[in-house]
Amino acid sequence: MADGLHGDLNQNERDVVMKKFREGSNEILVATDVAARGIDVSGVTHVYNFDIPQDPDS
Repeated sequence: MADGLHGDLNQNERDVVMKKFREGSNEILVATDVAARGIDVSGVTHVYNFDIPQDPDS
């Protein structure tokens, strides 16, 4: 029910992870701060930040 999105995935793997999340196959997406930038998925109700970035612009 969960999947991860991080920089070690190739583009095809990232596409598969995002497709499963958008379709609802995976209810939870865990992503690094860099990988999470630009994710836009309708219907997301909660976003949790595990750690606050050190750089205020992030």
